Order: sequence, then C-alpha cells, then structure tokens
Amino acid sequence: MAYKIINHGKFETVIMTVIILSSLKLVFDTYTADLAPDHPVTRASDNFDFCLQVIFTIEMCMKIVAFGFVMDENSYLTESWSKLDCFIVSTGLMDTL
Repeated sequence: MAYKIINHGKFETVIMTVIILSSLKLVFDTYTADLAPDHPVTRASDNFDFCLQVIFTIEMCMKIVAFGFVMDENSYLTESWSKLDCFIVSTGLMDTL
C-alpha cells in the first residue's frame, strides 16, 4: 500500500508543496521572532510547525516501509536526498520532543 501511494504521481507534488510551505513559514518566522511565546501568532506558528513535522515524518516512514531502511538494494538510505531527509526529520523530531 505504501509503495503504491509513494509511486503515485501526485505524491511528489504534495510533498514539494509542503516543502515550499515549510520554507515560506521560515521566512514568516523571521518577521515574528520578537513576539511573545504566548502570542496567538506564535502559537499558530508552533502548531503549523508540528503539523509539518508530522507530515514529513509520515512521508519518511512510508518510504521506509515501501523501500526498506538500509539493507535492500534500493532502500531508503541508499539515496543522498533520502539521507538528508532522514537527518532533517530526525533532528526535527528531537527538537519536537
């Protein structure tokens, strides 16, 4: 099932859209950095960060289930982009927890 979803044409489009939204959110945070932690904009930004983290974690897990993690010939960690993705998602999870 995960393999079928990952290979669907719109999957990459959705993930690229989420990456762009994440980048735009970083720009937004630059201009709201001076707001208090309990400000509604800051809380909304934190909630959006959490949602993005969940989406990227689900994407990584689906790819690991579909391709295998490290041992198979075409496993998740055989591609350089996936190694970067794994590092970013893992450090994001550490920051979230």
